[in-house]
Amino acid sequence: MFEDDPNRPITLEDVSKLKYAEAIVKETSRIRPTVPMLSRYAAPNGLAGYTWPTKMLFIMYFRGVNNNPRYWKDPDKFIPERFYGSQEIYKDSFLMFGRGPGICPGRKLAMLELKVLLASLYRKFDIDMQAPLKVRTSTITMCKELNIRIISKEKTC
Repeated sequence: MFEDDPNRPITLEDVSKLKYAEAIVKETSRIRPTVPMLSRYAAPNGLAGYTWPTKMLFIMYFRGVNNNPRYWKDPDKFIPERFYGSQEIYKDSFLMFGRGPGICPGRKLAMLELKVLLASLYRKFDIDMQAPLKVRTSTITMCKELNIRIISKEKTC
C-alpha cells in the first residue's frame, strides 16, 4: 500500500484499508489480552437471568474466554486469518474491549492507533522477533523481555 512513498503521512483512507493489520491486532489481543480480567458487581436487576445478592462481585477472565478451545481451533496458535475473511467468530468468544454497557469507550480510537502504529513500523522496518516473548500478567499484561532485531528498509548509498 505504501510502496510509492514510505514517508507520506498515513490517511484515514489508508487506515480503512489496513484489514490485515487489524486482524493482527485482534489475534494478538485474543492470545494475550492487555487486560486479562475485569471485575463487576452484579446489577440490581439481575444478571444472566438470575438475581444475585447485592455487592456480588464477578470476575470475567478474558484470557480464558479468548482462548477457549470450544470456540477457537488451535487457540494457542497465532493465526490472524481468524479475523480476516469469512471465518465465523462466535458471539461473546472474543473480549478485546469488554462487552455490553461497560465496553471500552475508546475502542475505536485505540484500534485506529494500533493499526497506524503497525503500518508506521512495518513500512520502514523489518522486525525479526526471537520467540518466546516473556510477559508478566496481573491486572494488566506487561512485557518483561522482548528480543527483537530492527532492520531499516531505507536504501543505503
